[in-house]
Amino acid sequence: MRDDAKGAWETWNEAPGPGDCAFCQKLGCSRCPIPKASGQDHCLGTPYNEAQNAWVDYKNSGWDADFELYWQVKADAMIAFLEGLPDES
Repeated sequence: MRDDAKGAWETWNEAPGPGDCAFCQKLGCSRCPIPKASGQDHCLGTPYNEAQNAWVDYKNSGWDADFELYWQVKADAMIAFLEGLPDES
Protein backbone atom coordinates (compact mmCIF):
# COMPACT_ATOMS: atom_id res chain seq x y z
CA MET A 1 0.00 0.00 0.00
CA ARG A 2 2.87 2.39 0.74
CA ASP A 3 4.19 2.22 -2.82
CA ASP A 4 0.90 1.82 -4.65
CA ALA A 5 -1.86 3.33 -2.50
CA LYS A 6 -4.15 3.83 -5.46
CA GLY A 7 -3.73 0.26 -6.67
CA ALA A 8 -4.32 -1.12 -3.18
CA TRP A 9 -7.44 0.96 -2.82
CA GLU A 10 -8.90 -0.03 -6.18
CA THR A 11 -8.03 -3.72 -5.86
CA TRP A 12 -8.70 -4.52 -2.21
CA ASN A 13 -10.29 -1.36 -0.83
CA GLU A 14 -7.54 -1.44 1.80
CA ALA A 15 -6.74 1.72 3.71
CA PRO A 16 -4.72 2.61 6.78
CA GLY A 17 -7.34 2.92 9.48
CA PRO A 18 -9.40 0.94 11.96
CA GLY A 19 -11.22 -1.06 9.29
CA ASP A 20 -7.99 -2.65 8.04
CA CYS A 21 -5.83 -2.47 11.17
CA ALA A 22 -5.04 -5.88 12.67
CA PHE A 23 -4.58 -4.31 16.11
CA CYS A 24 -8.00 -2.66 15.97
CA GLN A 25 -9.66 -5.84 14.79
CA LYS A 26 -7.93 -8.19 17.21
CA LEU A 27 -7.25 -6.12 20.32
CA GLY A 28 -9.37 -2.97 20.33
CA CYS A 29 -8.08 0.31 21.74
CA SER A 30 -7.70 -0.84 25.33
CA ARG A 31 -5.12 -3.54 24.52
CA CYS A 32 -3.54 -1.98 21.42
CA PRO A 33 0.25 -1.45 21.56
CA ILE A 34 0.08 1.74 19.45
CA PRO A 35 -1.38 4.01 22.14
CA LYS A 36 0.63 2.24 24.84
CA ALA A 37 3.91 2.88 23.00
CA SER A 38 3.03 6.49 22.23
CA GLY A 39 1.50 7.43 25.57
CA GLN A 40 -1.76 8.41 23.85
CA ASP A 41 -5.26 7.22 24.70
CA HIS A 42 -5.92 6.24 21.09
CA CYS A 43 -4.08 6.48 17.77
CA LEU A 44 -4.57 10.26 17.51
CA GLY A 45 -1.22 12.01 17.31
CA THR A 46 0.75 8.81 16.65
CA PRO A 47 2.78 8.07 13.51
CA TYR A 48 0.00 5.62 12.58
CA ASN A 49 -2.61 8.39 12.66
CA GLU A 50 -0.37 10.83 10.80
CA ALA A 51 0.12 8.28 8.01
CA GLN A 52 -3.60 7.60 7.91
CA ASN A 53 -4.30 11.34 7.50
CA ALA A 54 -1.67 11.64 4.75
CA TRP A 55 -3.23 8.69 2.91
CA VAL A 56 -6.70 10.26 3.15
CA ASP A 57 -5.33 13.54 1.76
CA TYR A 58 -3.68 11.61 -1.08
CA LYS A 59 -6.88 9.71 -1.87
CA ASN A 60 -9.06 12.82 -1.64
CA SER A 61 -6.70 14.65 -4.02
CA GLY A 62 -7.63 12.12 -6.71
CA TRP A 63 -4.25 10.41 -6.25
CA ASP A 64 -2.43 13.62 -7.23
CA ALA A 65 1.32 12.95 -7.39
CA ASP A 66 1.93 16.11 -5.34
CA PHE A 67 0.45 14.27 -2.32
CA GLU A 68 2.19 10.94 -2.93
CA LEU A 69 5.62 11.80 -1.52
CA TYR A 70 4.15 13.16 1.72
CA TRP A 71 2.06 9.98 2.09
CA GLN A 72 5.15 7.82 1.54
CA VAL A 73 7.22 9.77 4.08
CA LYS A 74 4.47 9.37 6.67
CA ALA A 75 4.02 5.70 5.71
CA ASP A 76 7.75 5.09 6.25
CA ALA A 77 7.49 6.68 9.70
CA MET A 78 4.46 4.53 10.46
CA ILE A 79 6.24 1.36 9.35
CA ALA A 80 9.28 2.18 11.50
CA PHE A 81 6.99 2.90 14.46
CA LEU A 82 5.06 -0.36 14.02
CA GLU A 83 8.27 -2.37 13.59
CA GLY A 84 9.53 -0.91 16.87
CA LEU A 85 6.52 -2.10 18.86
CA PRO A 86 7.13 -4.97 21.26
CA ASP A 87 6.10 -8.42 20.09
CA GLU A 88 2.91 -9.84 21.54
CA SER A 89 3.42 -12.17 24.43
